[in-house]
Amino acid sequence: MGFRPEPRVRDFEPNLAKGRPRGPDETYADYLGISTFASEELAVENAINWPKHVAAVVLADQEGFSIARTYPDIEGHYTVWGDPERLLANVERVAMHHQPGRVEDA
Repeated sequence: MGFRPEPRVRDFEPNLAKGRPRGPDETYADYLGISTFASEELAVENAINWPKHVAAVVLADQEGFSIARTYPDIEGHYTVWGDPERLLANVERVAMHHQPGRVEDA
């Protein structure tokens, strides 16, 4: 299975829009937003798949995004609500992180 480092609109759609079931501990408000983290390090720590692609997104006031600190038991976790196309348009950069100790094919 190949991995794409380029972000796409689907990456910024909430689980509801993707047709995924709501998680057992997920509030409906969180189900309508996307999960984000305060830093790249926290995003990498909490991501599940390898390699990990982490996008830095600028959340400019004039774009109409809403953000709230959610899941207080998860350090630096926020939920963002906004138009997926605008979120994609505001991607500043994407970093790829490989599994520690794994030698990547050349």
